[in-house]
Amino acid sequence: MAEPTATTAASTRGLLDGYRRRRSGLDEMLGADGNARPQWQSLCTRLEHIGLPELRRRQREIERRLREDGATYHIYGNPQGPEHPWALDTVPLLIDRPQWEQVSRGLEQRAHLLNLLLADLYGPQRALRDGLLPPAVVLGHPGYVRALVGAPLPTPQALPLYTADLARGPDERLWVLGDRVQAPSGLGYALENRRVMAETMPRLYRDMRTAGLGAFVDALERLLTQLAGSADALAMLTPGPYNETYFDQALLAAHLGIPLVLGDDLNSAGGSLRMPRGTPLRALLRRLDADWCDPLELRPDSLLGVPGMLEQVRCGQLHVVNPLGSGVLENHALTPFLPALARAWLGEELLLPQVATWWCGQPRGLAHVLANIDNLLVRPIARAHGPAIFPGTLAPAAREALLTRIRAHPEAWAAQAPAVHSTAPVITPNGLAPRAAVLRSFAVAADTGYTVMPGALVRTAARPDSPDTRGSQGGPSKDLWVPAAPDAELTPALRTRLRDRPPLIPPHTADNLYWIGRYLARAEALARAVRAWSWRVDSDQTPALRNRLLLTLGALAGMPVNLNQHPHTALLGLLAGNASAPVGLAGHWRGLDGSLGAIRDRLPGDALILSRRFNPGPVPEESEQALAELEPRLTVLWALEGVLGEALMPHDGGAFFACGLHLERTLSLIATLNGLFLSTADPLLADASAEAVLAASGGGDVYRRSHGWPPEAASVLDLLLREPDFARSLNYQLDALERSARSLPGLPIATRTDWADQVRAIAAPLAVQRIASTTAAGELIRTLRGELHTLSDALSAHYFPLNPQLRTHRTL
Repeated sequence: MAEPTATTAASTRGLLDGYRRRRSGLDEMLGADGNARPQWQSLCTRLEHIGLPELRRRQREIERRLREDGATYHIYGNPQGPEHPWALDTVPLLIDRPQWEQVSRGLEQRAHLLNLLLADLYGPQRALRDGLLPPAVVLGHPGYVRALVGAPLPTPQALPLYTADLARGPDERLWVLGDRVQAPSGLGYALENRRVMAETMPRLYRDMRTAGLGAFVDALERLLTQLAGSADALAMLTPGPYNETYFDQALLAAHLGIPLVLGDDLNSAGGSLRMPRGTPLRALLRRLDADWCDPLELRPDSLLGVPGMLEQVRCGQLHVVNPLGSGVLENHALTPFLPALARAWLGEELLLPQVATWWCGQPRGLAHVLANIDNLLVRPIARAHGPAIFPGTLAPAAREALLTRIRAHPEAWAAQAPAVHSTAPVITPNGLAPRAAVLRSFAVAADTGYTVMPGALVRTAARPDSPDTRGSQGGPSKDLWVPAAPDAELTPALRTRLRDRPPLIPPHTADNLYWIGRYLARAEALARAVRAWSWRVDSDQTPALRNRLLLTLGALAGMPVNLNQHPHTALLGLLAGNASAPVGLAGHWRGLDGSLGAIRDRLPGDALILSRRFNPGPVPEESEQALAELEPRLTVLWALEGVLGEALMPHDGGAFFACGLHLERTLSLIATLNGLFLSTADPLLADASAEAVLAASGGGDVYRRSHGWPPEAASVLDLLLREPDFARSLNYQLDALERSARSLPGLPIATRTDWADQVRAIAAPLAVQRIASTTAAGELIRTLRGELHTLSDALSAHYFPLNPQLRTHRTL
């Protein structure tokens, strides 16, 4: 929808006037005289015309789009749950082109300097020999990996990616707050912000002649492909779906068209790093801190890395981006020495000012810090060793304890002058309001230097009196708009990327898609049966049938049933399951929720919307309320099955989902038939069970139309076992499983055909003979059950060779 050109006079007058009253100090939008800065005048005029009511509506539209994309940020220890919605403000942040070109030159210079330093520290070490750096600054930092001294580094630049946090200082220049090179985050969020802003405010985006980000993403993709040799030899390593910036990682992997893999997806056997049955990986874009990457040589307790990765790097078989060991550059002790390094190696002064920093490992620095401790921000030199501390806010005992720690190990500490952040406008319930803002900028190595992205991820504070812009504490993010060059042709915000090859499916993705299908079918079968049989369990006057119903429900729930309990109590137990095991309806629900969350980057948008309706919380203690919740849960399950079945192509993981779904439906039907009337020779009891079986399978109406009523066991068996056109029959499900097995990706045709032929062989007796009796049917399906479990084991062993410690929630 195009932006309106006018609103009511009242809302137009109040938009910027209210902001003027609220601002204090240095502001991005308004100058000291309270008027809009030159680069903001055009935007302010357009914002006035749009008006506050429309801006609020656009804000709701942005929130809806982000919610549908599943954009989140994990906040550990959050009482409301770790998954926090990603927030984006409607008003962009602007920087004029001349100033951005100055900033870009400063970022390129700083990236080049750190690139030279990284190559030197793992090579000739001139900086240490020439006295430009004290050895303790490097050797005392945990990010320095001695095992990689002399190892090959990426080319053309040793440091492929560079990220820096910037804030406007009191001189109105952008200052460097810190360098981020270990496993820098935020680029995926920045790309998501740009896409959503360009789609929600299209006319404003065009009118401001905003430079697109597509060329930067292309440059990053070219660099990674150059390092890997081919796109098939490239992947992104993630800590997993519970990492705080997992959505950022998933989105960047999607933009680059590369698989997002866990360490558990990879192995280094045979002299190269690879996924099972995949080509060797030659380049790995990592979002995992180095010490977690190789449990063989770094952290032995890491379950996130790949044993042998360092050896692959030393042998030149693998390029890691950024290199393992680059974390030594994220070093607050290094900051005071960078100006001298720039003069010695580049013959230049640093173009971007940096926050004044003192390293306590030098006597002068320690003396200054101790004398001014209450006015400084104190940090461990390594970010992993703890957050920044404001000693002036500590209680006396805590302050003294900090001083003791600093005096005991001064080389491990640095201090900085508190940064002064400018403010930027954000939308609040009361209109525009100023909030502290920090920019995260990105640069990628090129043949002759670095390319800086013409934009940034902007983070803001949550409160007007707070400078804290961290993701866990801050307010909404913003998109940074930089005008395109006057003579440049405007390009799309982000380019549509066409792929000429199907994406590789990592084992953890295939595993979770398979188990989404299984848990979905498992939860549906149990919920259907409980809904259909609850009144029979409560009111049936035949104890033998009531007991068979409860025992069959127990089989579907994966847990034993105490027949001495009151039926209501037994049903509630089957619904609630066991918090420590994936059993009962709640356990199936948790398993499904966990598998959905583990591969949110691969789910279609509609599936993400449905997945947020899952609530794997406790089952209500009242049986009527617990049973009432079955209907909406079944509705979500059916909707999710339809969305995934339509959106997932076989080569993109749909075959794994379908195999899991049809295999579990087959096993659930076998459990239902076997539990109710295939294990009894009593024809009266079998006939009495027939209606209950039809109710649980959804076949009552089909049977009524074809056979009349009441049902009798033999014809019910024939419908549920052999009818090829009834979607819930065993024959139908096995046929669907055969088709899915033939579509499994990444296998030689002979292997896929062999598995499909196994399924066909399993189903063959159903096609060639009519079931003569319940006894014969019982023998047949018990044989089928064993063969299906064998097939499932073979499928899992071939496709999902995951760490057993990470698969404890899987039960066959």
